[in-house]
Amino acid sequence: MGDVPTIKKKMETIEQQIKSAFNSVIDFKPKDIIVEETMYAHINHAIVGGFGCIKRFINGFEISIQCGAYNYCTPRENLNSPNDYSSFEVAVFNANGDWVTSKFFEDCDGNAVKGWATRPEIISAICRIIETN
Repeated sequence: MGDVPTIKKKMETIEQQIKSAFNSVIDFKPKDIIVEETMYAHINHAIVGGFGCIKRFINGFEISIQCGAYNYCTPRENLNSPNDYSSFEVAVFNANGDWVTSKFFEDCDGNAVKGWATRPEIISAICRIIETN
């Protein structure tokens, strides 16, 4: 089976591999840049701190992944890097702009966003989004 230090080291290696795969797909930016570049540019109040990514796929679906003090993420703070978060707030939209988050995340209960989504959950959702026609 293995001793505790060996198991812990293997788990850390797996976590780093997940982070690496996640970061190869998701291009996080500070939120002030996202607001300037996206549909959120019309918001009149400042979004302070945190990171986010809005990614559009060839099938027209879009995923929004956010982290920071005002998001359902862990921790709910403004940190220095998206790598410092263990979970994220996620929303998914279809090609018509309709909220479809609950189709790609379990226990979403029809909410517009999925709170506290882990990297493996997000990677799995992205794979299903890509396969959607």
